[in-house]
Amino acid sequence: MLPENKVLPARFPWIGLLALATAAFTDVTTDLLPAGLLPQMSGSLHVPEARVGLLVSAFAVAPALAAIPVTAVLRGLPRRPVLQSVLAGFALLNAVTAISPWYPLTFTARVLAGIMGGTLWAMLAGYAARMVPAARRGRAIAVVLAGITAALGAGLPAGAALAGALGWRAVFGLLAVLAEIGRASCRERV
Repeated sequence: MLPENKVLPARFPWIGLLALATAAFTDVTTDLLPAGLLPQMSGSLHVPEARVGLLVSAFAVAPALAAIPVTAVLRGLPRRPVLQSVLAGFALLNAVTAISPWYPLTFTARVLAGIMGGTLWAMLAGYAARMVPAARRGRAIAVVLAGITAALGAGLPAGAALAGALGWRAVFGLLAVLAEIGRASCRERV
């Protein structure tokens, strides 16, 4: 129950929350997509499929190691510019992945993107919760975290299908564009 002096806003901030859900979608799709593209990426980067699989592991380990120290360093900064910087980082690093001819560069881009992901996850639920009154926090967080489900249920299969038609590099290029759209949306709506 809300205190008498608290009134729920007339409108639920759908656009801002969907911008955050897009950020979650971009992160999870960026993270797991190489697992569905092992043969294509292996051939282009001239490494065994197992080494391409390490790109997923690198993306997963990097935030586990960096999330706490990076979050501590960024704690006093305003959230919106940090979120925009993280999404700009995803855009840049997905673009680097898309054009990289060299496995070590691709690996480095994935590690750095993983650090961006750890920073993002440290922010998402708290950011969503601050956008609405306490009575609507659960709903707001659920909307944002639906980006994970969308990535797993649609992003990964669609990414693999698009890679079959357009090539894996084009898919990472599209992820770079999606991250940039998310960044622009967060500037306007979050």
